[in-house]
Amino acid sequence: MLYQIKRCSAPCVGHISSGDYAQDLKQSLSLLQGNGQDVIAFYLSRMQTASDEQNFEQAAEYRDMIQMLQLFVQDTMQNEHHQSLDIIVAQSLVSGFLIHVNRYRSNQMESRKEYFFPEANGFIEDVIRQFFYQYYTDPYVKKSLPKITLLSSSDLEMENMSALIKSMKLSINLKLRASTKAERSFLKTAQTGMQFAVSRHANQAQYYLPAFIKLASVFSDGDWKFIDCVDISHFNGKHTNAACVRFSTSGPLKSSFRSYNLDTGNDDYASMRSFIDKRFNSTKPSSLSPPDLLLIDGGRGQLSSIYQALQKNSVEKLHLLSICKAPGRKSGEETYYMLSLDQGVTKVELDKEVKRMLENLRDHAHRFAITKQRKKFLKSSLHSNLHDIPGLGPQRVTALIHHFGGLELLSKASIDQIAKVPGISKTMAEKIHALVHKP
Repeated sequence: MLYQIKRCSAPCVGHISSGDYAQDLKQSLSLLQGNGQDVIAFYLSRMQTASDEQNFEQAAEYRDMIQMLQLFVQDTMQNEHHQSLDIIVAQSLVSGFLIHVNRYRSNQMESRKEYFFPEANGFIEDVIRQFFYQYYTDPYVKKSLPKITLLSSSDLEMENMSALIKSMKLSINLKLRASTKAERSFLKTAQTGMQFAVSRHANQAQYYLPAFIKLASVFSDGDWKFIDCVDISHFNGKHTNAACVRFSTSGPLKSSFRSYNLDTGNDDYASMRSFIDKRFNSTKPSSLSPPDLLLIDGGRGQLSSIYQALQKNSVEKLHLLSICKAPGRKSGEETYYMLSLDQGVTKVELDKEVKRMLENLRDHAHRFAITKQRKKFLKSSLHSNLHDIPGLGPQRVTALIHHFGGLELLSKASIDQIAKVPGISKTMAEKIHALVHKP
């Protein structure tokens, strides 16, 4: 029974191998010995491996485990409880430039993001300085600046970076080297994540580049850099969301993923047109350059509808391709339609390598859309319900969300963890815990 409700790995009946059980035991002992960040780094590598193998269910389980470990580490690190730290790790690759940013607030990883720049050129320090400026002028980032930023790269001069921080009027203590045990532990986790990202980009380049070349030739074109894929999601006609993911010849560019809130209900055609109006609006241009190809999850109708919207927004140099689900949604049996100026909408045959890539793009867009839509629904419902708790005003709700880095981690916190938020009593924590765990 404990195995069925995912509270035991069931070694007594052979549901886990002796080797995997020994590894879990080793990590448990390491966690209890105070090496929490090392354990997080271990499961980060497991999550990355599962994701690379497209075992997304297993990767999601590791992700949830990592989030719980972060809460545990937060409880056990009392001496530096108010640690507010950003760790930026940068590395130059053959295919571009990669930057990892780990945000820690109250010793808890608030977010971990990867930024890949396939067209970055020039001196490494110039690229990092430009990224640093753009990142810390982002309105969302500026709402919660760290006390310390640890920037790990051998190609930086403290004098130049300090001058940049001064010109930006940021009250951030910049470090190029870790100086405390906690910082070294957090840095090790970030560097582990970077190692796996570098390996993933190298493997993806061997997979995506040939598929890009083959697909471009179908459109009598070449030298493609980006393919975008859009997916529409809604919840019973509400919280409609358009998710657009971007892939390059090196794989997914998560820093270029975009989500658009729509008020079109469950009308797919209107939602597609609304997405085009937002993404390619000439009066409010996107920070992203246009893709070479826009992939649509739909059939002939959606393709024609999007083409009309593109013409309305004076977008001409953009290839369109749709992926239509097979009867019974059987994977590998999808139908593809392309749009060309001379032949209009036509069915197109593609080889297996290209199909696998396009299905991967479609699946990424679908997962991204569902994730954004669910978070939007959770935020609107839970956030409003929090305000209904007597004695819990707007400032305390904001403090709660900021402390846990979002509603998702708040919903997984224990009563004792919630009670540690300034201004939240044990009684109030019990009420909040009951609300966020309400079925």
